[in-house]
Amino acid sequence: MTDSPTAAVARFVAELDGRAIPSRAIALARTAFVDVTATTLAGAAEPVGRIVTAWVREAGGAPRATVVGGGFRTSTTQAALANGTLAHALLYEDTTFVSMAHSSVVLAPAILALAEPAGVSGRTVLEAYVLGYDVLTRLGRALNPTHYEKGWHATVSLGTVAAAAAAARILALDADRVEMALGIAASMAGGSRQQFGTMTMPLHAGQGARAGVVAAELAGRGVTADRGILESRMGFCALFAGMAPPRLEPLTDGLGEAWEIERAGYQLKPYPCGAPLQRAIDAILALRARHRIDPARVREIRVGVSYMFAGVLIRTEPRTGLEGKPSLEFCAAVAMLDGRLGLDAFTDARVDDPATRVMMARVAKYVDPALERGAPGVAIDPMGDRTTVTIALDDGQELVQTVRFARGSPENPMTSDELHAKYRDCTRLTLETARAEQALALLEQLEELPSVTPLMEVLRA
Repeated sequence: MTDSPTAAVARFVAELDGRAIPSRAIALARTAFVDVTATTLAGAAEPVGRIVTAWVREAGGAPRATVVGGGFRTSTTQAALANGTLAHALLYEDTTFVSMAHSSVVLAPAILALAEPAGVSGRTVLEAYVLGYDVLTRLGRALNPTHYEKGWHATVSLGTVAAAAAAARILALDADRVEMALGIAASMAGGSRQQFGTMTMPLHAGQGARAGVVAAELAGRGVTADRGILESRMGFCALFAGMAPPRLEPLTDGLGEAWEIERAGYQLKPYPCGAPLQRAIDAILALRARHRIDPARVREIRVGVSYMFAGVLIRTEPRTGLEGKPSLEFCAAVAMLDGRLGLDAFTDARVDDPATRVMMARVAKYVDPALERGAPGVAIDPMGDRTTVTIALDDGQELVQTVRFARGSPENPMTSDELHAKYRDCTRLTLETARAEQALALLEQLEELPSVTPLMEVLRA
């Protein structure tokens, strides 16, 4: 008898021999952990990070799992909530455009919250990440682009189910209980993109990680759920497909053979802002440097984007530094004025800066005809296969740059030195240098660690 899609996914999570996972997939998972640890430590210094960490501390819980940068341990569920929120606080984390999700900010916190008290190995952690990444990306293939277009924040709407899968792997649940965990998680999923640019956006990641842990732990104790939650008539895929029937085949096609972390990959961010902006910022900085542009001579910055991009970055008139992160107008203006776009740019004062506001008014986006709905340029990635920037100067000259692969994408990856520089920049406000370097050394050999406990002790700060 052929397994249903839900049963097949559950069996994959529970029974796959971790030794079958390719070494490249494990290496990609390790790199993702370096990156998400950096963003989590940076997020600990953000207002939303401080608020959530303080609330979790006051709420209390059996001290089983570390709150990164918090100096304490709490329950597994509360640690997952805090660390997921911290990881997503700066919008500086990896992105997968197939799923339209920030995979690591929901997977890693759920995995580590359970791995620490269980004392499992670094290799086990990485295997759980690869499997969770597979589930999340396959859900994206089944439901996007209509799921995302409808307004769902896929990091939590799809990520909750994937986090449950990864958490179930850490708990070594059998296939029957993994299926229950998926069903429980499906009833906890949600999250609206209307929250982009607010503190609730990163809270989504924390909630998804927390729900994944809750689902796996309760399934392990015997809580039941529908067995066919992914494919049923009123199940997860039918409800979350948006405006079109779901495609169930991607959930199982090549399962355990075609690894999504290799096939879809992920984009690491050189800039702490929305993922669709990365190519545009690359182009602006390249033109500015190549032509030695004086910002005072810029009359217009035109950015050609995909049909979906135009509806995603909703903060065209940001009022706060946080709203500036998903704002093309703000990020493009700062990049042109400063010749860089770093962590220090996203302050309320900078959003209100008169020179910045003037430059923001000169930024205009348009939908590139090659990236309209149904065009070849959006066949694989609804965000499009390119971003074109045109800078018009006061003498009538127009400078054009098209970027297909942003820095940090699978086709144009960051070097180890670039990733380590990002890590050090992120950790400087939370960890003393020696401790940050100790954590980095442990992360770079994660698959060799017999237990993740020493790493979590360092990250506790």
